[in-house]
Amino acid sequence: MHDIFEALELCQAEVDDYQLFKAIIRLASNADVTPYAVDKVFWLIGNGNFYDDPEIGSIGNHKQDFIEFARLELLQE
Repeated sequence: MHDIFEALELCQAEVDDYQLFKAIIRLASNADVTPYAVDKVFWLIGNGNFYDDPEIGSIGNHKQDFIEFARLELLQE
């Protein structure tokens, strides 16, 4: 998850886990969701294993695709 947050400039490069956690809390607050929800979404993006949905199952790792998509979206704002 560090690499996604760093690539999207949601935290500084090479942060420790505590600083990443603070970034997750900040993002959750801005999105009006729980830090757990933010963590889970980014974990699923990085992992690609939708274990709770047997119809979807594993879609593989699409982390880089997400980073590229999100960067483009953030540039439009």
